[in-house]
Amino acid sequence: MRLQIFSPLNRVPAHRLAMTLVMLAVTGCAPQLQTQIVGHATAIVGPRAALFAAQVAVPESHSAQVLRYVVALPRAVQLDYQVTCPSAERKGTMGETLATYRTRRLAELERARQQQAEAIGSLVGAIARPARAAVTVAGPAGSASVGGAINPGAAAAMAAHQALPIPELPPGDTGANVVRGSVELGASAAGRCVLTLAPEPPGQDASGASVQLELMRLIDVEAEERGRRAALEAAADRRGRELRLWLLGSLQRAGADPLARQRAQASAQARADDETRRRAAAAEAEGRRRATVASAAERERLQREQQATAERDRREAPERARRAAAERERAARQEVERRAQLARQAEVQGQAERESAACRARAWQARQAAFQLRWRLLLRLHGLGADPGLRQRLEAERLAARQEQQRRLYEMRARREVDAEAARRTAISLRFALLARLRGLGADPDDRRHRDEAMFVEMDAEARRLELARVDAAARVRAETQAAIDLRVVEKLRLRQLGAVDRPTCPAPPAETPPPAPFASATWISGRYDWNGLAWIWRAGHYERPPEAGTVWVPPAQFAISGTLVVRPGRWVRITIVPPH
Repeated sequence: MRLQIFSPLNRVPAHRLAMTLVMLAVTGCAPQLQTQIVGHATAIVGPRAALFAAQVAVPESHSAQVLRYVVALPRAVQLDYQVTCPSAERKGTMGETLATYRTRRLAELERARQQQAEAIGSLVGAIARPARAAVTVAGPAGSASVGGAINPGAAAAMAAHQALPIPELPPGDTGANVVRGSVELGASAAGRCVLTLAPEPPGQDASGASVQLELMRLIDVEAEERGRRAALEAAADRRGRELRLWLLGSLQRAGADPLARQRAQASAQARADDETRRRAAAAEAEGRRRATVASAAERERLQREQQATAERDRREAPERARRAAAERERAARQEVERRAQLARQAEVQGQAERESAACRARAWQARQAAFQLRWRLLLRLHGLGADPGLRQRLEAERLAARQEQQRRLYEMRARREVDAEAARRTAISLRFALLARLRGLGADPDDRRHRDEAMFVEMDAEARRLELARVDAAARVRAETQAAIDLRVVEKLRLRQLGAVDRPTCPAPPAETPPPAPFASATWISGRYDWNGLAWIWRAGHYERPPEAGTVWVPPAQFAISGTLVVRPGRWVRITIVPPH
């Protein structure tokens, strides 16, 4: 699919919008994480710069941070880069030299030319197959043979390769390139991230290269919310303790006794302890009295119980003897029944084993009888003239018939190929005869090549005209741009002579923690500094509702043009997805 961006500004960096879309996708799929741009910087490499550096401020953060850099190179140039941050460092090489780019690009064009020639040869070879011819001459002194072969496809490929123009770099192709990268900082202390660029080898022209830095922070919304709630609870506890201490001090200053409750509680506890001891002493005396009275009654009750127990044992002795005799008789009967049951089980098990042995013996005898019957039947069949190898001979005859059928099919296929080869040779002979007849009648076999050469000459003339027009237009643009810059510089000097001063650099924005979104589609608009004519005024961030579906917020940016700070305000940008044609 193609991504079309409709915006009042056509110079909005595409990578900024792509990063915004990624942020929307991340926040939509994982609501617990959000990304926030906390720093942004843009710079352009000046002419004859041997070393260039771009930097962005890094605030202290306990959340993960990522530095993204985009280097747009207007021409092929190889640079050594180094990224230095408070918690990470990276270095390496980006881009390639103009000579390397030219060599690589010419090799790619030559491969494309070779592939185009091979495609033409394959097409010709599909129409005209390779042919081979041989002539034998015999005479009185002996004989001689001459043979030759022709491959129309290979000849056409070679001719097409020679006819195609030699690859050259198109005008204006200087190897422009865009290099992107990122560095994960994690939780880091406050400081600066510096991207340093240096041509390697020295002497390369890197002027006009633009560098864009973006510092993004990954915010764990749930952790932030938990921290905010913990901070609110701690603040509420602290305020409660302070209020309690203030109230206690106010009551003491008004004459209140802070120990009155403790003394009243101690006095009440002492009275309760005295009452408890008094009641315990009275209860102990009553218990001793009752124990004395109960001891005599208990002795009398025990004597009566002993007499009743002796009388009951005397009456129950015959009954216990009768029950004991009945229990012994029941145990003897159970033992006899158990022994009889064991005997019955042993008899049943022996009968089952005997039946199993008899069954196995009958099965063995049946197998022996079957074997004997089979051998007698086999001997009788042999005596009557039966053939024991009939099945093997039938299988061998079937295999032989199958091989014969395959041989016939192969011979038929070979005859068809021979006939096709003869037809191809006849067609080639007819083609060459027709070509010779057409040439004899005055036909031009190179008419297509002549037309192609004329077309290529016309295309080259048109390309030269377009290049001259482009060079003229570029010269006019450079002249107009230089005139505009000179006029701006003159006007700036005149204003300074009249007492005007340059606008100071916008200070770095402070770190903001977005509150919870008030509604589902709310978009956080980061705070910014606005110039009121005298000083920079800070406007805090807030939530806004998108004006329509499919729009994203592009944050403001600052650019330095000819020493003057230019502020591009933020705006809503509508994004439309166009399906491929």
